[in-house]
Amino acid sequence: MEEKAKNDKAENKTPQGEISIIRNILMGQFMAESDDSFGQLKKDLSNTDHRISQRIDELESSINNRFADLEASINERFAKMEAEHNTALTTLESKMTKRFENLEEKLSTTTISLEGKIDEISMRDKANLGEMLAQMSSVLMNKK
Repeated sequence: MEEKAKNDKAENKTPQGEISIIRNILMGQFMAESDDSFGQLKKDLSNTDHRISQRIDELESSINNRFADLEASINERFAKMEAEHNTALTTLESKMTKRFENLEEKLSTTTISLEGKIDEISMRDKANLGEMLAQMSSVLMNKK
């Protein structure tokens, strides 16, 4: 042990050993305070990191909730628009069906009326043609 003590004293007497001792004496308290400050900074940084992570999680949750609400609202609006569109389409189909039925009825009535008039005109024309032929035949027979 004595040898070790002598070696330590010998090392302390070297220029580098003496500088280390002087540095520890002068800077020891500063180094300890610096270590404490860095430790506190590390702790504060860790707490800040934790708070930021929590806030990010809260914001993510809030955004997801808002997105879900927005999606539900859009789906509801689309469903309402689809229902309104289907109602309007059904109404339009009903109106068009009635119009086509009315048009078919008018066409049928008009066709029957025209067929009747054609038959009437045809009968008159036949009668007139018959009379004309009879007159011509009478004229031709009288000329002979």
